[in-house]
Amino acid sequence: MISFDVGLLLETLESFPGLQRKDWELNQSGADRGMEAVLIQRAPRELATYALCRLRLAAMPELLESCCEPAPGTPETQALLEWARSQGAGGTALVNLITQQLENARRTEATQAALASLKYYRWREDPNPTVKTHWTEDGLDRVASLNTGRLAKYPTRGAFWAGKFYTVKRLVAHVRTAAFESLDDESLPRSLRSINGVGEQTAAMVMLFWLGRPVPIIDSYLLYLLQDHGLVPASFSGGAGDRAALRLHLVQGARKLEARRANWPAARAFSCLYLWACEIRRLHCRCRTGAPSSCPVRARIKHMGGNQS
Repeated sequence: MISFDVGLLLETLESFPGLQRKDWELNQSGADRGMEAVLIQRAPRELATYALCRLRLAAMPELLESCCEPAPGTPETQALLEWARSQGAGGTALVNLITQQLENARRTEATQAALASLKYYRWREDPNPTVKTHWTEDGLDRVASLNTGRLAKYPTRGAFWAGKFYTVKRLVAHVRTAAFESLDDESLPRSLRSINGVGEQTAAMVMLFWLGRPVPIIDSYLLYLLQDHGLVPASFSGGAGDRAALRLHLVQGARKLEARRANWPAARAFSCLYLWACEIRRLHCRCRTGAPSSCPVRARIKHMGGNQS
């Protein structure tokens, strides 16, 4: 039986240093996170955000004039690139792209998108118009009819990325025209998954972040968080039955938290839980490396009890 306190978990993680703020939409809009749900599948986060920035710049060319990313060749850029080299394949690919264009005095869309993506992950809460400017109605209209062929170049080239860009175009067109108000939380995923390339998790992310539906996203990062810190029974395997039980427990817990704290509506609870679980797994928790005693997450949530057997 799953018994951890959903509200207490969220309140504990809310105070965890280094995680992005609870009002996540100040970092990136729901529409952007919905589109990025397609781009980030089986791709490094830096490249997903880069691809999203390329779409944004192509659909809203006015962003080219409002950028505040550091100019190529400046000390600030060099420090950013040095940091990015330590961030894995995605960061390295963007460093290579920027380095190849350092001798070009003209700022290109690709350079701006790469700098904006790296800056977003290095200084998430700093102003970053290329990433954070809200979509305009005209911009969203342009995405649906955009020729994305010129975007499928290094480091987002080949059939894999061409397919992702095409899926985003179809997703935007679908969200802009479908009558989602008449669909319940069971019918809406089927509508979204009618788009080739949109799977179960992507549909849930679009529903939660873009459309504001209070649906939990149960992915491997959340399961790691719960399993590695004793918040679910040792017998919890993550199979279909376990996931159904966890989904019900999360919904019930989020509703209780919402009733107790108006600033924690269920949709925000589920979006923060998804974002924070991803960041904890990627940047903080080392339980699966064999050193759980040094895990800062374990030290903070050990008081919660949960399911230890």
